[in-house]
Amino acid sequence: MKTTLISFLLISFFATGLMENFAYAGTVLKFDKRIVNIEMESMHKTFAALAEGVLTNVEGDFVVQFKSIISEKDKALLLKEGVKIFRYVPDDAFIVRTTSNTLNRILKQSSRINGFIPFKGDLKLSENLFRFSIFSPKFSSGQRENILISTFVPEDTNVILQKLLKLDPKLKVLDQSGRYLIVRMEINLVPKALDFTGVEYIEKVRPMEYFYMNLLDGG
Repeated sequence: MKTTLISFLLISFFATGLMENFAYAGTVLKFDKRIVNIEMESMHKTFAALAEGVLTNVEGDFVVQFKSIISEKDKALLLKEGVKIFRYVPDDAFIVRTTSNTLNRILKQSSRINGFIPFKGDLKLSENLFRFSIFSPKFSSGQRENILISTFVPEDTNVILQKLLKLDPKLKVLDQSGRYLIVRMEINLVPKALDFTGVEYIEKVRPMEYFYMNLLDGG
């Protein structure tokens, strides 16, 4: 009976997922904080980038979305152009590292790509951090929080730490391991950290959570 029930629940779960994939495939991006329509976002950010003259050969992190389920041929096209693929984002997208010029060149080669946007800002925020805007709560200068930052590769972690130390010389490193960095830093500096290349995710860590993590690590 239990096996039958579990099987039914699994089938229902995957069926629901398939329905959602068909409904949204290649049209939106789903992040913790919001759902992004890449066609509108791509158009807006491309015009803004052109105005600022930032469509360059400087490497950065981007979200590239395809028009339907990503194939091995799609991945091969990106890799052929030297694009580093980090991870999948629903629906039908990758977070990658490359240049905007390279992505524009690929866009002209393939009709499979729906668009691309810089991977910045609140796309990297967890649910336990609010979106920073003119409507955000105002913090006093120097207010500090424990912040967990995950990066795409371990090599990014030290680079990001050095950037943070320049912004906040009083920053305290609570833990650092591979792709993960826990720091006590000024909360007002989080928006700047969100725009660093290499940052994958940022969330607030409560003291008890940090203590629990240390116990799990044997710290």
